[in-house]
Amino acid sequence: MIGSSYLKINDTEKLVITPDVGSLLYFFFDFIKSKERLFLLFDEFLHYIHNDYTFVINNSMEGWNFVGHIEESLRINRIDDNPLDWILEYTKSKNIPNNSIQIYTSDLNCKKNTEKYSHIFTPNIYFNGFISPIDDYDNLIDRVFTKKFITLNRRIVMRDYRASLYIFLKLNNILKDSYYSFNSNNALDHYRVIPLESNKLTNESDFYNESREFYKTSFCNIVTETYFDNMYHLWNYDTMFLSEKIFKSINNCQPFIVFARHGYLKKLKELGFKTFDKWWDESYDDEINSRERINKLLLLIKSISLYSIEELNQMYKEMIPILHHNLKLSTYSEQYNGYIRFPRTNNKVDSNIFKQFLNGQ
Repeated sequence: MIGSSYLKINDTEKLVITPDVGSLLYFFFDFIKSKERLFLLFDEFLHYIHNDYTFVINNSMEGWNFVGHIEESLRINRIDDNPLDWILEYTKSKNIPNNSIQIYTSDLNCKKNTEKYSHIFTPNIYFNGFISPIDDYDNLIDRVFTKKFITLNRRIVMRDYRASLYIFLKLNNILKDSYYSFNSNNALDHYRVIPLESNKLTNESDFYNESREFYKTSFCNIVTETYFDNMYHLWNYDTMFLSEKIFKSINNCQPFIVFARHGYLKKLKELGFKTFDKWWDESYDDEINSRERINKLLLLIKSISLYSIEELNQMYKEMIPILHHNLKLSTYSEQYNGYIRFPRTNNKVDSNIFKQFLNGQ
């Protein structure tokens, strides 16, 4: 939901950026509501565009295949008017560059997922800035682990792989060696609600920065990403979404195992990050079949669980150069082999049109 009428400005890169719009379906159909109203918004900032600024609709909180999502919604609701075509029409009618209005997304595969709209969409690395860097990065060698794993799984609706992981950890008596949460958001009645260490999150800030002691005292982060396969939504085929979950591991200087689409680790390496194939088998990342990928991941977790805490402490010391590299790349880099970090902004401007829409006009 949009909660502000202020748009952010980056004068160096010449960008005007909306507040995060949540869902494009909400933004276009519930907030904007019509082509004419969208054009009013663009008109308000047309003088920026004429001065070579790019107008950015910020949807970086999500990594959906937005074209597929919109087209599926249009089909279900029997609507012919695609709002992405409104953007094409506006740039043509104003004789401005066809890429002067952009939609920022965290789907790193958006260029090949958006077809004729690909020039509108820009992938960016977004969530690295949400997680504060750990404060003991200069003293990682002094970490002493009391747990082998941390795995945070608030939401399990339409995410069966998270339930499979929890059941496996429970049956194999690994939960006692783990910090974990399960089913604590949008809870399903037939599973227990288990907040992290019995502490329910009370606000959004808590979600992004749970107690850092959990990360400092657990060896490995079992990351369960938002998308594992195409069962979540068929129109989300072939998206690649790096959510805050992976950056909780990276910015807290933890090695990670990732439940995600196949090719996820390959994408991380393409961005410049390093993974942990020197210490364990990461061939699960190459496995296309979802069930087989889960099996490989569970076997890997089992194998790591058999190490003693002392052995994991020694292994961690060997990993410190990689952990430092990943944290530095996440925190300080502006470019990731062609992908941009979400731009820092230095100013803001109040939008009268946004204000009217927020007031229900």
